[in-house]
Amino acid sequence: MMFIGFICRLAVGSIFLMAGATKLAGRRRMVDDIRSYRLLPDVLARIYGSALPWMEVLAASSLLSGILVEAGCLLAMLLLISFVSAVGIAVRRRLNLSCGCLGLLYRERVGWGTLSRDGILLAVDAVALLFGRNAFSLPEVVAHLDSPANASALAGMVIVVVASLLPIVGVARRGGERSRPAQA
Repeated sequence: MMFIGFICRLAVGSIFLMAGATKLAGRRRMVDDIRSYRLLPDVLARIYGSALPWMEVLAASSLLSGILVEAGCLLAMLLLISFVSAVGIAVRRRLNLSCGCLGLLYRERVGWGTLSRDGILLAVDAVALLFGRNAFSLPEVVAHLDSPANASALAGMVIVVVASLLPIVGVARRGGERSRPAQA
């Protein structure tokens, strides 16, 4: 079960790293996206929209490194609960909104698919919290690299981080945004 928790931790961490890093490049658009939900007063929407990418990167750093995993999982949970709540309200209100869930990498119309994906990610994060918090933390892995399991875990962490950053580098090199337009 510990290995499954570790895989869940890497999955959530890599998704949050991609999402947060690309949102940092488009912070103004993120604030506009938050405002479009019409759930927060303007000043709070600006604060949340500006802080969101940094919180995602912080959660990802914790989950990918294995340092303060409980805090990273809980931060990811709080963010995901806010996403599920906002998307659920938007779906109920039948708002035609575009979700910048992965920042510059991908946009889609907010709907049941978005809600389902965020709910699944929340469940995966819960598995990471329950079973992945003591699995292969970076300090422990580095201290015991003579163990094949720890060497494999370190290689896995490096591969996940590099794979998470490749789409971001691709978008930056193209200088544009790859997105799927919102459907009516």
